Amino acid sequence: MKPKKSFILTLCSALLMQTLVFSTITSANPASPQSVNDSVHGQHVTEENIETFAAAQRGFPQHVTYSNGVIKPRVSQSQLDQEVRRLYNEWKAKYVKAHPYKSGRYFVHYNQNGESTDDPLDAVTVSEAHGYGMIATAYLAGHDAEAKKLFDGMYRFYRDHPSTNHPDLMAWQQVDRNGAIITNPNNGGSSATDGDMDIAYALLLAEKQWGNNTGINYGAQAKKIINAIMLKDVNHTYYHLNLGDWAQDSDVKYGPGTRTSDFMFHHLKVFQTATGDSRWNQVITTTHAARENLYYGYAANTGLLPDFGIRKGQYYEPVKPTIPPFLENTDTDGIYYYNAARIPWRIATDVILTGDTRSKFHLTTLNNWIRTEAQNNPANIHGGGFYLNGTKYLNSGTYYDLTFTAPFAVSAMTDTNTANKEWLDKLWSNIVAQPTNQASYFGNTVRLLSVIVVSGNWWSPN
Repeated sequence: MKPKKSFILTLCSALLMQTLVFSTITSANPASPQSVNDSVHGQHVTEENIETFAAAQRGFPQHVTYSNGVIKPRVSQSQLDQEVRRLYNEWKAKYVKAHPYKSGRYFVHYNQNGESTDDPLDAVTVSEAHGYGMIATAYLAGHDAEAKKLFDGMYRFYRDHPSTNHPDLMAWQQVDRNGAIITNPNNGGSSATDGDMDIAYALLLAEKQWGNNTGINYGAQAKKIINAIMLKDVNHTYYHLNLGDWAQDSDVKYGPGTRTSDFMFHHLKVFQTATGDSRWNQVITTTHAARENLYYGYAANTGLLPDFGIRKGQYYEPVKPTIPPFLENTDTDGIYYYNAARIPWRIATDVILTGDTRSKFHLTTLNNWIRTEAQNNPANIHGGGFYLNGTKYLNSGTYYDLTFTAPFAVSAMTDTNTANKEWLDKLWSNIVAQPTNQASYFGNTVRLLSVIVVSGNWWSPN
């Protein structure tokens, strides 16, 4: 429970914290508060950096009481919390950057030293990374004295880079080019559904964390992006999640397509509650149907889902290898690869928070399969993807990657048998032991978000 303090004491404490905390990011702050008017998108308020002094109402740690039957690693709560703090600090120091040309903006740099080999060398962030960053800073407020400043700066960055298809959605990719950070003019201007969904979810977290009268009306802005997601990121013929705001229902190739790592059932439930729009229940029903089609039809013994599914008739199936590829890669679009690797975290989070049993049997299959596949040793989890029958993706080689390992710790929380409890303990020990400076942006970030859940600190904005 947060202790009661007078306004003066709270303000003095916040001022002292801001004075004492040193960060490389802080040096990029302007000498005086910078005002930003977001009237183009209906904000109509002046946002100033001074508002970073708002106290966190749900400061880390929160120690959420999860649904019945959910387990956590058998280490002390203080140890769980401390690992999350450490991994957040390391992640923030490595990836959160101040905008080099425009004050009051921050972003998550996903491509340092050309790490993302398929993207241009001057790419700095994508909406997916931005959503992750906004969620992480909202959850770690209370631990991080800069959390609100960073969150608000990320919000402004998102608003600076609207999708070409809807001003309340975020353009997919930004590049640092010719002395400015701009939306990539080569296919970077439309949105990606996962980034849009995470930004919306983060704004709902911020509403509960800091309220709506501290410079940004987070709740109002969340509703705008949620309504835009419904309008542009949802297929209105079948009510599945589109790949992005660029995929039209009438598009015979992409209109029937969906990305399984977007199956964020808890996000969808929160969106319905926030807006009162009953169509979100249709999206939830269709998305569960797609999950069940792909699971029972193609991976009943493993629980693995493909990166992308496509509707054929009344059912969803994995996309088939084609040249050119369906979206990203001929060999991997239809297998469990770097998109689908997030599924154990995304799907299990809903079961953990709400107790919804629709995904429970699926997750049990997945947990049993990966324990056997890895011979009860997380270090053996193949970091290069799987075919849906459990065979390793041969072209990727054999190596370890946090992107594939960390999400299994979240799904492991949903089974209470002795073998699974031991497996969860091993997963926790393994993933927190991996050095941040040796892992990729994607692995480090997916790990951070996963350990927030596993530690018992992923609370719902409902």
